[in-house]
Parts: sequence; structure tokens; C-alpha cells
Amino acid sequence: MDMIINYFHDIGFSYSYAVTKKKFADQPAQLQKVVKSINNSLKETKRVHFLVMTKWDFDSHFDVVIEIIRKKQSKDRKKHWTKEGYEALELSEECIIKKKQTFKILLGGDIEKDVETQKTIEYHHNRQNNSIVARVIVQNKVEEPQVNVDILKGETVSYDQNVVVNERMDGFCKRQKTITEQGEQIEYEGFQKMSANCIFPNVSYPVLDAPSLQLLCNCFSLDEAGMFALQMGFPLSIKEDLFKAQFPSKELANRLLRIWRGTRHSLDRIKKILHGLARINRGDLVGAFDTAFNEDLPFPENLNV
Repeated sequence: MDMIINYFHDIGFSYSYAVTKKKFADQPAQLQKVVKSINNSLKETKRVHFLVMTKWDFDSHFDVVIEIIRKKQSKDRKKHWTKEGYEALELSEECIIKKKQTFKILLGGDIEKDVETQKTIEYHHNRQNNSIVARVIVQNKVEEPQVNVDILKGETVSYDQNVVVNERMDGFCKRQKTITEQGEQIEYEGFQKMSANCIFPNVSYPVLDAPSLQLLCNCFSLDEAGMFALQMGFPLSIKEDLFKAQFPSKELANRLLRIWRGTRHSLDRIKKILHGLARINRGDLVGAFDTAFNEDLPFPENLNV
């Protein structure tokens, strides 16, 4: 107990000003908490958690948010990111970090390697939002993909470097000499390892179901079917394939379903179809398809074309 009281004297606190010895003797745990709080303040440190959440964007694209939060922020920040569409919350154990400390974020797991997998974040204790958002593409063959988040802690270290400078002598003569300057750099070391699930939404668009798609293709002439197929990304040979087919509209619908198999429908796919219909000058089909999509219905059966 006396050692703790002496601690206050060492850091400039008056014992009589702080509190009586008897009161602290009755509440040792509270005193320890005060001492710890002062220690943290003196060392310019904060107790924080790392928050990781994911959000599906389209196809196999996900956004991953990594945020440094204090305990009292936890509830509000979870609520904020949930409202933004993020889920699969992961929260690290409490850890102590320095104010303005820099962290390097390395992303891995079931994601494609040709996307940006490295970011940095600097913690500012007086900032409400200490977060970064990274975009990843998950591997198609993985049913329940995970993104791994490797957090490296940065420490500023000093080093000496030799620099050659020109020194002016009397008159116009100059000479070179080497001086030693001190520089700084950030070195990183492992700090936290986390992971979060990438959850695909259960997206279903009735307008893209097989029977609905067949009804759309039935509205095309042979030339229109070929032009629409080109807009959907098929090679030029598709026109000849449709010409040879016994039922061109059925062949086109089957081809579309085949290339979409194993992928998830998205708004981009809807937009691509609407764009393709507009490019072949079928404004009537644009209106019918768009209405069916917005009303969550299949393509109409009795469309006058």
C-alpha cells in the first residue's frame, strides 16, 4: 500500500490533496484502477478493440471494414456499420495502443490475389471514426469464404545515415565532407490476427428465372436474338449457331442460363440486360423487363410484340 502512495508522490501528486490513506486502504482495487489510468495517460496509450465486418456488393465483390474503436464506442459503431449493410461482426480482444500509432493491414484467406490486399490505418484518439474500407473479390469455388485480417503494429525507430555535403572554403574552393544525420522509419511486427465470414445474400430475381427468361427470348426475331446475344458477351459465331438451331429463342435462353450457372445474379446483370435491349431498339421490352424487375415479378406472358 505504501509503495502505491509513494507512487503518487513520485509523479507530483500531493497525498493530502489526492485522498486519505485510510480511504485508499479500504478500496485497493479502486486505487489500482486510478494508478493504471494515470499510467496510460502518461504513456499516451489507449485501450481499444479492432472491429472487422464485411458487406456483399455484387457478384463476388465484398467490402471489408476495419476500425479501431474504444470500448465506450462499441455499441454505436456496431450499429452504424450494421445500418450501412455490414455483417459478420468480429471483435478483437482489448489491446493497448499508442496515440497516432500506425498499423498495416494485410488481407488474405479465400480472396483473389490480384486485388489490393494491403492498407494502413493511423489511430487518432480524438477522431470519431478510425476506419478503412477495403474491396476484395472472393474465390468463386469457395462456398463459405472467409477473409483473413493480419494486423501489424508499427513502431517508429531512429537510425543514423551518412550524408555527403558540400562545404564552402575561403574564396571559391569547396570540399565535400560526410556528416551523420538521424532519420526515422516505421517498422512493423505482428499484433493481431482476425477473420470474418463473407456472407452472400439470398438474391432471387423472378425476372431472371428460366421460364421468365424464355418468355423474353420468345419476343426476339432471329436477327434481334443474335444482336442481343452479342450484347450479352457471346462471340460473333453465336449468330450462326442461332440460325442453325431448330428453336433459336430456346437456344438463346439455354445459352444464357449456361453462362450464368454457378454465379449469383446482381444488379449489374439486370442493367446489362436493359442496356442490351436498348441497343437493339426494343424499348417495349426495356419497359416490360424493368417493370417486372421493380415489381419482383417474372417477365409477362401475354406481351404484345
